[in-house]
Amino acid sequence: MFFMSEALSYLASINWSTSGFDLFIFLLFAISAALYGLLLKREQITLLMIMMYVAFGVVTNIPYLNWLRDRLTEASSSLLMPLAFLLVFGILFYVFMRNRLWSAAGRRLSAGAWWFAIIYSVLPAGLLISIILNLLPLNVMQNINGLTRLVFLSSEGRTVWILAPILFMTFLSYIRRSSSYDD
Repeated sequence: MFFMSEALSYLASINWSTSGFDLFIFLLFAISAALYGLLLKREQITLLMIMMYVAFGVVTNIPYLNWLRDRLTEASSSLLMPLAFLLVFGILFYVFMRNRLWSAAGRRLSAGAWWFAIIYSVLPAGLLISIILNLLPLNVMQNINGLTRLVFLSSEGRTVWILAPILFMTFLSYIRRSSSYDD
């Protein structure tokens, strides 16, 4: 509850005319959530979230990226980790697009409630933005203001974005199993 009250009080005090980067991040979040919801099926969104987790795990555990970042100029190295994440994510996306698993996931349409579609659209968008922002160097993250920092960069926000998709998919599988027993 503290998180929500702090977020709402901060939201009221924001001068949106001077918070261009933060506004851009929230617009990107809203647009990507809408696109996820309109263009993809539930199983495709699940595959996208799995690809995000894998790409994040790969990028944060490759020792050569740190070695390369140390040898690049500061301007070049600030984008190395987010670009590496997007590259690995793009490769995984390409591999899955060519795989029958993606088309099979797209064909399998299952009905769900409207709130379900909204949550399933917001979770991957928030996860993607949280991962990319957390891969930025500290000097770039210092330019991000309070609400964006609270929602995407704080330890609480990062924990929510990392765990919420997993918990929601677990909850979803529990609901499907319990409803299939009732039939």
